[in-house]
Amino acid sequence: MEFVIVSRNQAEYIQAILRYQGFSEDEISKITVYGKWNKQEAVTHYLNNSPHEKRELEIDCYVLDDLLADQQKMTKAIEVYCTNHRIPKKQVKVHAYVQPIGQFNWTEITRPIITTSEPVRETAVTPAKSQTSLSEAVQDFAVHSPTSQLIFFSDFDGTLTGLEGDSIIMKDDLGAARERKFVSTLFITKNAPNKHFHEPMLESNELQAKFVAQFGIYDPNKLNFETGMGRLLMKPEAVAALHELLKHDNAKFNIISANRKEYVLAMLRYQGFTPEEMSKITLYAREINKPYQSKDVSAKALLEGYKDITNAEVFVLDDSPKDRDRIVSAVCEHYQLPKPTAEQDSTKLTTTQHSITLHTPKVNTGQRNLKKYGDLALSCLQPKQKTIEHHTIEHHAVAPDITTEQLKHARDLKFKISHTKLHGNTIDMIKHAVVLAKDKYCNYHRSSDKDNFDHNRGIKKGRFSGFRHGSSGILVAESFAKEVGKLNDETQALNSLKEFFANTSRAYHNHSFASYLGDELANIGLISTPNYKGQYDPQQLITELERGKPISFHTDSSL
Repeated sequence: MEFVIVSRNQAEYIQAILRYQGFSEDEISKITVYGKWNKQEAVTHYLNNSPHEKRELEIDCYVLDDLLADQQKMTKAIEVYCTNHRIPKKQVKVHAYVQPIGQFNWTEITRPIITTSEPVRETAVTPAKSQTSLSEAVQDFAVHSPTSQLIFFSDFDGTLTGLEGDSIIMKDDLGAARERKFVSTLFITKNAPNKHFHEPMLESNELQAKFVAQFGIYDPNKLNFETGMGRLLMKPEAVAALHELLKHDNAKFNIISANRKEYVLAMLRYQGFTPEEMSKITLYAREINKPYQSKDVSAKALLEGYKDITNAEVFVLDDSPKDRDRIVSAVCEHYQLPKPTAEQDSTKLTTTQHSITLHTPKVNTGQRNLKKYGDLALSCLQPKQKTIEHHTIEHHAVAPDITTEQLKHARDLKFKISHTKLHGNTIDMIKHAVVLAKDKYCNYHRSSDKDNFDHNRGIKKGRFSGFRHGSSGILVAESFAKEVGKLNDETQALNSLKEFFANTSRAYHNHSFASYLGDELANIGLISTPNYKGQYDPQQLITELERGKPISFHTDSSL
């Protein structure tokens, strides 16, 4: 019996997975691996290099692939080989299998591929030290694969929730009057025209208090999600599916919404998503006094962060056919793929550089069937539970009884989130934090709107803020960010931070770069005593940096 693996992945990667799952070097040497090969050419090459005496034997060829087109290519190569070498058809039996990813039933394959007089060595197909099915093995491979990715682009209102965004943002929809009235209470100025575009919303914990007042402490067993106010929420099964997706490093979940960012974040928080989970969601949504980007523009910006991904399952979910088409166009343009026809809900699109399965199901407004698409995506991903070091403080969607004093305190811990997601080791986290601090500091001092909460640390402008910092402070911030960006060593980065804070010329006012930097270092856990609305003690910062590694993964968020 002979076993051949033909893959678009690197041969070295496949062999590494085999070793990881318990195959010995002797067993691996008996498996022929064609990595980064065209499948038809690989089978042809293998057959042409087989010993001539095997052409006289009766042969059973098993062709296994989750993609019909590839299975047909390999089958065709066998047929052409037999024709060219005048091997009678009855001498070669081809058993071709096409089944969904991870669902091959190995019990159907009981005979050896090539019958010889030698004893059959089953070790080539039965993983040593393992009783897992091929389904479980493929799922395990996917978790470790650097190229197997799930990318979701999802609308929010009407797709994840039950009421389309226009009904609560733009349209005077009589059927959503109560819902629209509730949303209007989430703004500081209740009845201002175009409030969704220009008016500030309440602080994070004030928003939570509003949700609790309207719906009660979140309990999916006590809420009606199908009618009335419940349409504003995600269904419990959709919430569960998103929780499951966010466990996977290989799953990238992006929300693109015309609604306000604060509203989307408040909804996620109310329905039980933790700060860590929300940090894994990339959110492009409307922000106060900023031009709204169409969904194709937002998708293109997100795709820039996925340049290294060449093999992916891409899901586009939107209850608006026009918006769905815009995102699909952006995906196809990014990967240089032909646009699928309108009738196709799912299609495999490939180029020499990319292998993309694009899922574009029709989503009816209010359907909220994320579970269906989440289950489909997770059919090739099985969560590997990782031990994540974290604070022992238990997080709740909102405190059961929020007092005025607690609400005032919670206001000081303003929830913030950026477009950028954080992945990687300590040096990457530090670089990310420094760049965020630099951007927020520079945005504040360059902005004509110093009261904009997006970058003023929740503190109104100081009387002499411009004189204290101005262009010289911006130069310092940009220079330091550039310096840290060149470092490749965690220890060097920590030393640079300590030297920065030890410099006696540094300012520690409410809007100084050092204060912004302290905030971002607290967000990644390097600083355990954040002071988001105050001034940091440089010696305390230096002392805490001596600890070294961040203690938890966060992305520009603090609760």
